[in-house]
Amino acid sequence: DLLLLRFLARHHPQPAQASRAAAAAARLAAASGQLAVARDLLERAERPALSPRDCALLDWADGDILLDAGLLSEATLRHREALDRLEQDRAYDLAATLMRRTADLLLARGLLDEAGRRYREARTLHRRVDDQVGVAASLRGVGDLALASGEVLNADAIYDEADEVLGGSSEAGLERANLRLGQAGLAIARGNVASAEELLYEAEELAGHLPLMRANLARRRADLALRRGGHEEAMELLAEAIPAYQRAGHREAAAAAIRLRGDVAAARGERLEAARHYSLAIAEAVRVGDLIGARRVLEHLLVLERTGHDAERVDELLALREELDGELGHPGWRDSLRLRLS
Repeated sequence: DLLLLRFLARHHPQPAQASRAAAAAARLAAASGQLAVARDLLERAERPALSPRDCALLDWADGDILLDAGLLSEATLRHREALDRLEQDRAYDLAATLMRRTADLLLARGLLDEAGRRYREARTLHRRVDDQVGVAASLRGVGDLALASGEVLNADAIYDEADEVLGGSSEAGLERANLRLGQAGLAIARGNVASAEELLYEAEELAGHLPLMRANLARRRADLALRRGGHEEAMELLAEAIPAYQRAGHREAAAAAIRLRGDVAAARGERLEAARHYSLAIAEAVRVGDLIGARRVLEHLLVLERTGHDAERVDELLALREELDGELGHPGWRDSLRLRLS
């Protein structure tokens, strides 16, 4: 709860606990679009009373918030400052985990080159503390990146390497489930439906009790249902996945799932309904600063509108695509795009 965390950030008697509440509150505020509130919470923290580790956590949260605002260079600088603090404190395990999670965020935003750099750094740090599960998770992230880039053979080899690193570890249930999820995506890309279904079942057996995993499984199964013409089933699965992503704060994934809703509607020949879902997906991506995700959905909307022979609407969307391409990294781009989409 944002109000409770803000109260703890300002009034908790222990500075370390107050700073952690501030970081959590800032992330929640940023997720709801309150960037000024988020950064103010971080700036108010009593840094002189904090350990290097707690200062680093504040800096890292600030970096993630800057990333949410589309300010990659500034975010990278703040993350680098935090990493220096953690290395001085020899907190290599925490540094590795934060680096990998930020790589996941960058990958979700389609920033593949930067995500790749972060995964490589995370893998090096995980190896430094002999964390094999962390090494495998970093490798799996690189495999996801390769798959997103269309490098199917490379993704397959990397996933196999991650599987070998995990071995028979009894502590790797969640990471093994995430790996099976990636391998299912690879099977879908290859058109191997039976293999994808088997891999999704294994992921469910390993971690299907977790809300985010359930959302991911529903999203993948909706994709499979669409491919075999199960439109109603796909819509039911997406009705489960989208609110789960939104509750978990994974709004980039929510936008992608809403876009898939548009794909299902388009496959059913429901042009107006498809256009509505695509517009909602673009608005969701814009709301969280996912410019690349917004552009990806816009391509689907353009394909749809071209089938409707509305030249004026197509020209309007082409102009919006040009604006999206030109405004990347500009701090005011989200507000102008909201106006265009309203």
